Amino acid sequence: MTVLRSTQFGLLIIVLIQMLGCSTGRLLSPPPQSELIAIEFSDESFSTLLDMPMGVYQVPNSQVIISGHQKVRSIESIIGPSGFNLKTSESTDSEDSAIHILKLNLTESAKYMARDLIADPVLSQSYTYQPVKDAPYLDVRTRVILTFENKELSKPYVVLHAALKAGGTNFIIWQGRYIASSGPAKPVTGEDSWMSDDGEALHANISKNLKTAIEVMMRDVASPYPRRAKQLVSVTGHYPYVGPQLQIVGYHLDEDANSLTFLPKLGSSMVFAGVNVVDKETVSFRPALTDDPVYTNLGAE
Repeated sequence: MTVLRSTQFGLLIIVLIQMLGCSTGRLLSPPPQSELIAIEFSDESFSTLLDMPMGVYQVPNSQVIISGHQKVRSIESIIGPSGFNLKTSESTDSEDSAIHILKLNLTESAKYMARDLIADPVLSQSYTYQPVKDAPYLDVRTRVILTFENKELSKPYVVLHAALKAGGTNFIIWQGRYIASSGPAKPVTGEDSWMSDDGEALHANISKNLKTAIEVMMRDVASPYPRRAKQLVSVTGHYPYVGPQLQIVGYHLDEDANSLTFLPKLGSSMVFAGVNVVDKETVSFRPALTDDPVYTNLGAE
């Protein structure tokens, strides 16, 4: 067997195992790489078939997706019947201001953040600024999921879709999601809302969580967090795309004074499956019990 055929066969085995993993709710760790990995951020859209639930609203010319509103209010009540009508003040410029606030593209910011992180002494051993011919690379897409928890309160989640690809090709060796959120939910409009002060709170929250998601992704791909069956945790809180609270069992990956990093024990067909970094003040969590269901919708009637 030639080296090329051997490599292709090995990649095929990885993909088949990945498919089996998804069908059983088991998400695999990123496979080890012997060469430096380049990171490429793309403006490519998320798949409406595979990456998003029904009824979400994609803000035009933006990487912001609105969800969770489907059962509590119409999209027209959020953005207006004929475009953006999110009023941040009584001024006549409020409509244009809201358009500006929600028209976000994270790609360039993500590139700069990743470049800064590559300078880290540890990460620099696994990543490179420039793609190397035939070396693997991470193809990453970014989005903000502004998710309504109820009729009034919403929260942004930064979601990265990362695909580790064989050098010089679009062949996917491994893929996964990284999701970061922090802080409490807020109203979309009004005083102390996401739209107030020209979206200052919204943009600051997104920037913070974009950096968090990128760093966790880079560390996980370079040296995967252990997915140990004996370290399962049950986490109750809100998740991207979904309005009601959920109780999810997943692998405890990491924890510090402020945040918990865990991987829901769910197949990738679930749109919030992936490595989640959450603010410990916004969730409740405990060691999982043997009889805990993996997924419980606490808002189900």
